Formats: sequence, structure tokens, C-alpha cells
Amino acid sequence: MTNEIDLEYGFTVTNLITAMKVPWYEDFTHEYPGEPYKNNPFRACFSDHHPVSFMLKSTTDDD
Repeated sequence: MTNEIDLEYGFTVTNLITAMKVPWYEDFTHEYPGEPYKNNPFRACFSDHHPVSFMLKSTTDDD
């Protein structure tokens, strides 16, 4: 439920295209599919969805 999201913690969206560039070159020497962005090669290695991060508050009577 949305009232369980801790708004003080924040809600962030990670841009995978930006976030995965450095790790890519740590493992590979060939062209990074995120620059310029190439949908099919990028999503073959990573998701084409941006992950979100948030904290939930749970009560003892929560299931």
C-alpha cells in the first residue's frame, strides 16, 4: 500500500544506461551498447526497465 512507503527515505529511479557504463568497461573492451543507446544489444545484457528504490514501513500486524 502506498501509505507504507517511507517518503523521508525517498523514491529513486536508477538510470541503468548511465549506471552500467563503468562496470561494462571493467569486464569488456568492445563498444558499450548504451552509448549510443542500442535497444536490443543493451537489453540482451541488462534490463530495459529502470529499477526503483524505496523503503517500506511494516507494522507487526502486517502480513
